[in-house]
Amino acid sequence: MWSKDSIRFAEILFEKGIYFFVIFLFTYIINIILMGSEIFADEVDCNSYRNGELIESRLAKSQYGITKDYSYLGIRFNPAYLSDLVIFGVPVERRDGRVIPKKAELFDIDIFSGRPVDWGRYKKDNIDVFTETHLRLLVDAMGVFGVEQMKFIVAGIERRVWSDKLLYIDNKENGLVEYFSKNIPEYNREKYDHFIYKKNGIGIGVLRCDVKNEYLINPQCSLFASVEDISYEASFRRSIIGKLGLIKRHSDAFSRCLTR
Repeated sequence: MWSKDSIRFAEILFEKGIYFFVIFLFTYIINIILMGSEIFADEVDCNSYRNGELIESRLAKSQYGITKDYSYLGIRFNPAYLSDLVIFGVPVERRDGRVIPKKAELFDIDIFSGRPVDWGRYKKDNIDVFTETHLRLLVDAMGVFGVEQMKFIVAGIERRVWSDKLLYIDNKENGLVEYFSKNIPEYNREKYDHFIYKKNGIGIGVLRCDVKNEYLINPQCSLFASVEDISYEASFRRSIIGKLGLIKRHSDAFSRCLTR
C-alpha cells in the first residue's frame, strides 16, 4: 500500500510534469510561429512591383560573358521601372525574324517605397537625379556567382591568385567586413573600398564603394549579389549605406519577381 507521503509525492511529480509539459508545448508553439514568420518574411509579394501593365523582355544567358545558341531568360516587369540611362548590350530587336536578347536591363527603384522613381516630379521640382532616395538596379543572366567568388571578381583580382589569403577587418556598422589584398590592382585600391556584406555571420553580398575624398562630391556604392538565375548590381549613394538592408531586400525581391 502507498503511504500518504508517497501518494503526495506522486501527485507533486504529476503536477510538475504537467507544468513542464505545458512550458515545453508553449515554447514549441512559439518557436514554430517564429520560424513561420521568418519563412513568411522571405516570401515575396510580387504584386507590389507589378502595378500596371507588364512588358516582357529576354536576358541573354551565358557563362563568363560567352553566349551560346541564343539561350535566354524570360523576364516580366512594369516598364515604369526602366531607367532612361543608356547601358551596354544589344536591345531587344528582331533580326531575321528572331528576337535577340539583351545582355542586361537597368531599373530605377525608390528605396523607401519600392515603387518606380517619379522622374516627372524630379524634373518639375528640380530634384537632383543623384538624390538619396533611389537605387539603380542592373540585372543580367550572365552567370550566378557565390560571395566567395564574387569578392575576387568585384575587386579585380586575377583568377590565378584566388587561392591567396585576403586580409579582413570587421566594420561593426551595417554588417560589413572590409577586405584587402596585395593582388587588388592599384587603380582599384586607390579608387574603391571593398566589403563583404554579412547577415548572421554569412556573406550575402559584396559591396564596392568609392573612396571618400575631398574631390568626389557624391561617392557611390554598388552591391553585387545573385538570386536564383539573376545576378545584379545595385548602385546608390554612399551617404545612405545605413539603408543597406532595405536596399538588399528590394533588390532581391525585384529580381526574383522578374521571372515569376
